[in-house]
Amino acid sequence: MKKEYSDVIKELKSKIYHPVYFLEGEEGFYIDSISNFIEHNVLTDSEKSFNQFVLYGKDTNVNQINDYARGYPMMGTYQVVVVKEAQNIKVDEWEMMIPYFEKPLKSTILVICHKHKKLDKRKKFVKTIVDHSVFVTSDKIYDSKLPQWIENHIKEEGFKINEPAAALMAEFVGNDLNRIATEVEKLIINIPKEKTIDVDDITKNIGLSREYNSFELNRALAFRDVLKANRIIKYFASNLKSNPAVLVTGTLFGYFQKVYVAHSFGARDKNSVASAIGINPFFADEYLTAMKNYPPKKTELVLQTIGEYEMKFKGVNSTNTSQDELMKEMIFKILH
Repeated sequence: MKKEYSDVIKELKSKIYHPVYFLEGEEGFYIDSISNFIEHNVLTDSEKSFNQFVLYGKDTNVNQINDYARGYPMMGTYQVVVVKEAQNIKVDEWEMMIPYFEKPLKSTILVICHKHKKLDKRKKFVKTIVDHSVFVTSDKIYDSKLPQWIENHIKEEGFKINEPAAALMAEFVGNDLNRIATEVEKLIINIPKEKTIDVDDITKNIGLSREYNSFELNRALAFRDVLKANRIIKYFASNLKSNPAVLVTGTLFGYFQKVYVAHSFGARDKNSVASAIGINPFFADEYLTAMKNYPPKKTELVLQTIGEYEMKFKGVNSTNTSQDELMKEMIFKILH
């Protein structure tokens, strides 16, 4: 039966276990969280030696999984069988396990981690899997929902974070919940529990320079702050190992692509901008300013310029000009 991640975790914490968990989807965080909880909490350390098995899809097959699942625990109530990277098993092979899904052993907890993609629901046997397992689908979270997810996740850890800090963290880390969770762990190690996490805490603890980072460069360009943009790009150019040119162009292209999309949708206020490009409204004023400073035709030229220099950074149509000089040229052309 289909269940939500939060309900499954709540059951597991209450020691309510089911014979089969089938975890699928593009977002690995929820899949990892459920399987890790089962791995670490169902059996005692002494029981794990005899009754816990971790298999990998690329190294096993459905027949072997079936054999493990049909085993009985030794000197314990449960045996745990976790199948990681199950997406590497051909989807049609799961049909051979339908008899087990329909009548699983109550003494086995079988956890199947099918990450990065979903099962084809058009296949008849997949419905049987869904009906006879705890079936969790993990979808990617929209970028605009990330700050709220961060706030909720940090709250679950017993801490607080303000909205600007959550929004900055979402923009910096990106749509990878596992990476966000790792960065949150770093934060809460270094910050007192009674303190509300703010922007300064983010810049100090997750490798984001307060003044010299890609988000400040985007902002400087949006406001056509020539002095600041040049100062940041000079810093990048002198630290190419930490700020690879291709990474800088990728971030810039993504930023101005959003500006172009906002133009295309005719966005004119904070809410319409946030809706058009899927960002937190906290950042919408900056994009409105960028739209004023870079009308549609100019935005198109900026995107073409970034694309041209990205190819140069990769060695295509490149001259003897150094990458640091190319970076400065690119910013000059964007601003003028």
